[in-house]
Amino acid sequence: MTILNILYQVFIGVLIAFKLMWVGSTIRARAAKRRDPNGPETKDLQARAEGWEVASHMLMFALLILTFHPVNNPAEKIKIGREERIVFFVIGILGIIHLDYAKLSGIRFTR
Repeated sequence: MTILNILYQVFIGVLIAFKLMWVGSTIRARAAKRRDPNGPETKDLQARAEGWEVASHMLMFALLILTFHPVNNPAEKIKIGREERIVFFVIGILGIIHLDYAKLSGIRFTR
């Protein structure tokens, strides 16, 4: 196993962790909204959930870019045509450009 394969596996692990943080923070935000719809904790938890959403989406788009970069040849791993690879690569780039990065400020690791 090469260092690039190890880094790719670590990247996938980080991506999964970010997705789990997004799901967990969304559940917490919805529970807080049920308890107190207009409370300050609800707004804070909602901002965190939105921040985790943007961060996890950014990693998903980066994964698309890494996997379907036109220079890479994923033909032995993934059976798709050249046009589809280019489309997935462009979707990754446009997705990263289109994200609302202002929501990332909602991610805080302390209360």
